[in-house]
Amino acid sequence: MMKKGIFRDKKGTEVLTEEIIFIVLNLIFFAALFIFIINSIGGKAYYQQVYAKQLALVLDEMKPGTSILVDITDAVKFAGKKENIINIDNTNKKVVVRITSIGGYSYTYFNNLKFTSKYSPIGDKSYLWIEAENV
Repeated sequence: MMKKGIFRDKKGTEVLTEEIIFIVLNLIFFAALFIFIINSIGGKAYYQQVYAKQLALVLDEMKPGTSILVDITDAVKFAGKKENIINIDNTNKKVVVRITSIGGYSYTYFNNLKFTSKYSPIGDKSYLWIEAENV
């Protein structure tokens, strides 16, 4: 007696299973790629890069005795915390911005000054006070 139905030929079943697995894996890959692109375009990773690069450019132009106040209200909103969002590493000459919970973004500067920074909330705004002094 012959089997009736869609799966009577085992060879055809193997091909169908392979195709389904291939399609599902491709869908998972493209979904992950799409999520990564969406998060990178306007998300926290983008703002980490912007803050690090802009602060590094500002630090490169500072002279000894200069103090600046940088508005970091948006970074505080994205991070959901107020401390240790932006750090200046004088040893390695890097600005490190950590808005996301995983990793962060660092960008180097070239100025040979020592920078000190501290978080300063003023009203409903958040600021980073940066001072430059000779080494």
